[in-house]
Amino acid sequence: MLDILTDIPRIDASPFVLPRINDQERHISIEVIESAWQRVRYHAGIPDVRIHDLRHMVGTFAAQAGSNAFLISHLLRHRNVTITNRYVNHDAHPIRVLSETVGERIEVGLKGGGNEVVCS
Repeated sequence: MLDILTDIPRIDASPFVLPRINDQERHISIEVIESAWQRVRYHAGIPDVRIHDLRHMVGTFAAQAGSNAFLISHLLRHRNVTITNRYVNHDAHPIRVLSETVGERIEVGLKGGGNEVVCS
């Protein structure tokens, strides 16, 4: 992503990577970004993906990689962890996987499996 942003020609008078054409002291509008995103979605064949879905995906992948809520919160630039919880898909949360693994080991123990290790 940094390579892509670096390759975008900069306008010296503007503090923005994507300034407005007619007013370089202001960034482009959300409407312009949404319009471009609509065209990207159409050509990519992904009509139901929103730009904001990408943030959810990053939060979910970070959680699946084992990151804690505080790290994910900083990654997503949230002010607090409560907001971050909305972005993390808890269906794929490591706690669920851990709970299932523990449950499987208990089940084996109850069936007389002794010290057998269950891996998922």
